[in-house]
Amino acid sequence: MKKSNVIGKTIKNEVNIIVDMKLFSYAGSKTKFKKQFHHILSKMDVKRVGTYIEAFAGSLASMWHIMEVINADKIVINDLNKRMINLYQQIKQNSTLVFTMLEKLEDKFQSMILDEIPRKGFVPKDMREIFDDNRNFYNDLRTYFNLHNLDAYNAAVMLFLLNHNFNGLYNENKKGGFNISFNWKAKKLSMNIMKTNLFNLSKFFNENNVVFESLDIDELVSKYNDHDTMIYLDPPYINTTIQYLQNRVGTKKKPSNNSFYDIETHIKLLDSCKKYKYVMYSNNHNKEFVNTLDGFINFSRTCNISNNKTNKSKLEILGYMVNEEASTISQEIPELKIENVTQVASTPVNNDIKVKKVVGGEDEYSIKIGTAFSGMACPEYSLKRLGINHTSVFAIENNKWARETIKRNNDVKQLFKDIRTVDEKKLDKVNLYVWGSPCQNFSMAATATGRLGLKGKTGQLFWDGYRILKATQPMYSIFENVKGLINHDGGNTFKVILKAFKKLGIYNIYHKVINPIDIGGNTNRERIFIILIRKDVDLFGGFQFPKNIKSTKCIKDCLIDSENHIYIDKKDYIPFPRSVEKQRGKLKKDFLLTNTKRQSDQRVFNINYPAPTILRNGLVNINDGKGVRKMTIPELKKTQGFDDIDMKMDHLSDTQIKSQLGNTMEVETMKQLLSEIVRLDKLYIQSKINNTDYQPTITKSVA
Repeated sequence: MKKSNVIGKTIKNEVNIIVDMKLFSYAGSKTKFKKQFHHILSKMDVKRVGTYIEAFAGSLASMWHIMEVINADKIVINDLNKRMINLYQQIKQNSTLVFTMLEKLEDKFQSMILDEIPRKGFVPKDMREIFDDNRNFYNDLRTYFNLHNLDAYNAAVMLFLLNHNFNGLYNENKKGGFNISFNWKAKKLSMNIMKTNLFNLSKFFNENNVVFESLDIDELVSKYNDHDTMIYLDPPYINTTIQYLQNRVGTKKKPSNNSFYDIETHIKLLDSCKKYKYVMYSNNHNKEFVNTLDGFINFSRTCNISNNKTNKSKLEILGYMVNEEASTISQEIPELKIENVTQVASTPVNNDIKVKKVVGGEDEYSIKIGTAFSGMACPEYSLKRLGINHTSVFAIENNKWARETIKRNNDVKQLFKDIRTVDEKKLDKVNLYVWGSPCQNFSMAATATGRLGLKGKTGQLFWDGYRILKATQPMYSIFENVKGLINHDGGNTFKVILKAFKKLGIYNIYHKVINPIDIGGNTNRERIFIILIRKDVDLFGGFQFPKNIKSTKCIKDCLIDSENHIYIDKKDYIPFPRSVEKQRGKLKKDFLLTNTKRQSDQRVFNINYPAPTILRNGLVNINDGKGVRKMTIPELKKTQGFDDIDMKMDHLSDTQIKSQLGNTMEVETMKQLLSEIVRLDKLYIQSKINNTDYQPTITKSVA
């Protein structure tokens, strides 16, 4: 296949023709927003990429704006609509045949029109009886289109239907059949324009390395992994009634089976594309969603295709992200340090290595730990589960019931209440400081007015935790918070925090978003972790974050059999609109509760897939095979990694236990982070014993 060297130059005239002359009577109003696309592309500073992916291709209206600016070695055109992809494939391979067949269909249609039928506008209702043969011809072709194989004739029929149906829209019924009605117009298609446009499109497909896919978006992103990629995402709109391909939508009172109705689906989709260098995303304006982007612009267009048949102007966005470091770059490469450390991919340290000698033997090793915003003391619990000797030097926790949990499970030397009143000079020194300031002002779940970042009431508490870090200067520190911190205020809040750590001048800085289900945990709970290692002890290749694994953990692993489970009445839930196989993402739902208004409380999860994030209300509805019920407290504890026996919580009410479980760090993640810190600490101690430059003697452990 011949490949164009510079798409923007050699094909630009053809691109302009394609933009101006559409294959369908409706090709999307984004054809009018060329300036907005070019503005965003200039902000992204993208000129050439290895691969360009059009993820929701549709009529390709937006792609031509992008192709006028960027060059790509490979172009991937994807759409879940197999008939649309067949059309493009046939245009590439059999353009002459497709045009010839379309021309015959149009000639047949025109030969059936009586002379008295007007050629402009809609045929008057009182004349439609004598125009009925044309409608029947359209309906017969629509039936053929739905029943027959994907070939050149099917492509020609599709072009005919999309130029003689209502507004050129494409929609399918529940059975997957194209179902848009006839438009009652007798105007003849301009076959000269259609021929020019169709052949130019064929030329573009053949002179460039264009491949076609018809994959679910998750499958598409999984298949293409090159970081040097730009992907354009134009999925069905958030919380709207706009129709899109086969995704049927309902009304605002009764949300549809279109999973893109929920904002969380869009956020997850955006996250999955962070492995690509350039991401462009169009949708309607949503305050929560735009905060996840590097930047965006607004535009408005008149929309007359919603279910309410109004011409309401909708405010939309065209946004982007530029990911200099792909989030899914091989885990063999360590996270970048913010300090002046050479950015070299070091050889991963085998997790099975053991230091031969550590201060009188392994059993004598101990680490001093202090925590702030301590919750139910997950770090100390994790050290116990790892069998690592430690001293709990101080803990700071404002909630009295959480302080009681700390006291009952730990021999803590200093226990404080309000971090704002703690005199940092009176704190005993520690090796390790673990903290995570309250997340409410950073969380994506917060309202726009509540997402105030470091200026919010709880967000300001970061500086109190930082004050303690600055005063105690531990060898190691772990800071944890919600993933939304990274993109808050367009990423500026995260930059302020990293700058504050860097200003201390004594730490190397590592950071990464970790999801427990990716490293062997039970729950979908993404959190940002910032690891600080003092420069004078960070001598052994840097901090190695946990490697992602293919986990088979699921809700079922956390369930406890009991005859006392209380099941919800069957009249209070309905089947989830999409089957498990058609649901996107890692979590799957079986039912929706109808007796609660809060959307997140309506979902009933399939137990063969990972558990959702446990919130402070501790509510997780499941279908355990016997019926629908809520997860019990012992099951919630197990989901977060806590054993129901060795974590004493009998002093608490059920509500208090759920609140603490919803606020805590997750055990599996904490265990793996602490294991790495202990490994590095032991190497440092060994080097001090040897009193020489580090020349470690390490051996692989024998099972």
